[in-house]
Amino acid sequence: MFVSTLGLDKKELEELQKEFPTYEIIQTSDLLSLQQEQLLTVEAIFTYGSDIKENTLQKMPNLKWIHVGQSGVDGMEQNSVRKRKIYVTNSRGINSITIAEYVLSMMLNIIRNNYVFYCSQQKCEWNMETHLDELYEKTVGIFGLGKAGQEVSKRCKAFGMKVVGVDIFQTDLTFVDEFYYPDQMEKLLSQSDFVVINMPLTDKTRGIINSETLAMMKPNAVLINCGRGEIIVNEDLMQALDNKTIAGGVLDVFNSEPLPPESPFWRMQNVIVTPHIAGDRQASYIPRMMAIMKKNISVYPDFSKMENAVNMENGF
Repeated sequence: MFVSTLGLDKKELEELQKEFPTYEIIQTSDLLSLQQEQLLTVEAIFTYGSDIKENTLQKMPNLKWIHVGQSGVDGMEQNSVRKRKIYVTNSRGINSITIAEYVLSMMLNIIRNNYVFYCSQQKCEWNMETHLDELYEKTVGIFGLGKAGQEVSKRCKAFGMKVVGVDIFQTDLTFVDEFYYPDQMEKLLSQSDFVVINMPLTDKTRGIINSETLAMMKPNAVLINCGRGEIIVNEDLMQALDNKTIAGGVLDVFNSEPLPPESPFWRMQNVIVTPHIAGDRQASYIPRMMAIMKKNISVYPDFSKMENAVNMENGF
């Protein structure tokens, strides 16, 4: 039996069941609401990850595969999954284009001061004082050159920008001018006008943007975080923004979501806050996720043929 907690609608569930009639596929909002005899027969779970906990896994002795309906797997209790050697796949790549368009839209908004003119419009002011700039020949530094990072780099090159990137692997560097490993990140930070965070949250990336790394950035630099909130040490970023160590921030993800009303980020003049939508809410999300799930269900239980395998030792 396969179980989904993805909140698929009736049409999507029927589509899966029709295409794979040999598998029983059910949906629930709570894995522990299943009957004991059902839990014993669960072989696969389709989930966003937060419901994968040790006490739940213990009730599913036949669980072999978990597919996560997003890129990040940090919401799961990963140690429990590793101990059981449960095979994990994810949906990375389904929102790469959306994230890249978000990054470019924010960069253009900032470089051309569009938000300033919007505020002027509300006051019926003919603003002739605000200056503009262009992305051309600016430098963008990208942390994480996976599928989203590659889509960002491709679009930045189209605007005539210099692209530098940091990753633990050298992947497709077609649109990257300079590549660095994490221990060389100062070379990226010291020259970037925009720093874009696309990394997954792992033990090695948690808190990587802190007072030390922020001090390596240019005073006119803008930090854009589309990865995970915990990659940044909030207090250090707030201080850097207050002290003008860096010029600004675009923050789509946070340690605590929704972002509490008392968070200083809401009221900072040099910060743009968005509610975790850089790679979400677009019409293409579910169809792309379903396409990966279908491909993987079609080859189950041959894990060697599945797409988007997750290395649980690395956390991505």
